[in-house]
Amino acid sequence: MNPKTSRYYTYIRPALRSKFARTYSPLIFSLITIAIFSYYAIRPTVTTILSLQKSIDEQTSILNRLQEKVRSLSAGKQNYEGIDQDIRAKLANLIPNSPELPQLINSVNYIARQSEASISGVQFQTVKLENKKNLLNRDAPITPVDFTLIAQGSYANLMRLLTQIKRIDRLISITSINFAQPSDADLIMSVNARAYYLKN
Repeated sequence: MNPKTSRYYTYIRPALRSKFARTYSPLIFSLITIAIFSYYAIRPTVTTILSLQKSIDEQTSILNRLQEKVRSLSAGKQNYEGIDQDIRAKLANLIPNSPELPQLINSVNYIARQSEASISGVQFQTVKLENKKNLLNRDAPITPVDFTLIAQGSYANLMRLLTQIKRIDRLISITSINFAQPSDADLIMSVNARAYYLKN
């Protein structure tokens, strides 16, 4: 089949011979080619730029939150350093950062002598003893130390002892109290209590 006699050839031949087509068709095809290649060349770059912009926004948000935490910690440190030394010592005694069992026993013996009651026994539940750490952990859990105190004396003296336990410089909560009255001796009081410390 001769291409010069085909309908397709005869249909587009006048269009190809026109001065406009011969002048602008290379330019139009070049622009179309440049647009297609530009789209596929620029698209990954634009996607990367948008992704980086999103990442920068997220990092800026994180940085702002961290700066706010730093400001809060600085303010907290300044407030803590502004506390009177006596108050700071009382806070450290209230909930120490180790069980401090010898100091607790000494405090109980001292208030028992003041109350004129005699301590016949102090029994602690199992406590894991650890070395005292100087570094404090912000998320340290408050750990209880359960103990039983058995004291003997008159009712007034035992009541005075309970009052002194509430006033002791260590945080102690009393969970239960039992009294027994032997026929030939003073009143016996059994106190189940709980002291606390920060487990760093």
